[in-house]
Amino acid sequence: MMRRHYLAAIILMITGIPLSTLADSPSEAELQKARETFALGVELAEEGRWERAIQAFREVMEVMPAPPVRYNLAMVLMRHGDFPEAEDLAESLLLDEETSEELKAEAVGLMMEMEGQGGRIYFDAPSTTEAILIDGYAIGPDNYERGYLMSAGLHLIETFRGGRILSRRRVEMRAGSELRVTLSASDPLHFDLSQPAETKAEPVVATPQPVERDRPARVKNKWIWIGVGAAVLVGVGLGVGLGIEAKPDPFVGDLQPGQLRW
Repeated sequence: MMRRHYLAAIILMITGIPLSTLADSPSEAELQKARETFALGVELAEEGRWERAIQAFREVMEVMPAPPVRYNLAMVLMRHGDFPEAEDLAESLLLDEETSEELKAEAVGLMMEMEGQGGRIYFDAPSTTEAILIDGYAIGPDNYERGYLMSAGLHLIETFRGGRILSRRRVEMRAGSELRVTLSASDPLHFDLSQPAETKAEPVVATPQPVERDRPARVKNKWIWIGVGAAVLVGVGLGVGLGIEAKPDPFVGDLQPGQLRW
């Protein structure tokens, strides 16, 4: 797993700064750069280069964390196996009044896909624990009990307090299972990688399978695209529609077509 800049995530989590305030009046130059970076992210995702696509969409998020950008970031995070952050982004779309109904439906589909591929982890931790890091992604005390989706496989769990990592635990998630982990300040910072990971998993109670969401053929397998001013080409064959009222053609990929207005 690619470790992220978790200290920044912890600061945002503790201060409660909303996403909409992270990009205050960006300049036209910043917007133009964000458009080009968004297009690059789409191209990278099409090629399955998830880590670089994640980086590109993060850069766009710093300028304009609009719903289509968050959805694209959530999608590539999921493809990379970073379910906890993808889940948070998908939930933010469902709570955001600016998210279109179509995009909300896609966010629900994203959650369903993660639930089908992975399991859910819950935490018991000391009250003094400021944050728990799942593969570097920070979650706060309010979310320890609600649980987070994780992809099947090995994961690193760390506790954080006072600007430093207190303990580490390695766990293994199995698809279709739930895992409850009890963390303690006495947990070691270092562990023997030759020892098996914690796998005290319980099967998830069976639930009715959701009806498969059918989408019109013209919008299946598409990436969300951008629309915001006159057209500009980014790379070979990549076009970004930039007209305020324009409806740019979608770029073929995994996401639904959409329009981002800046």
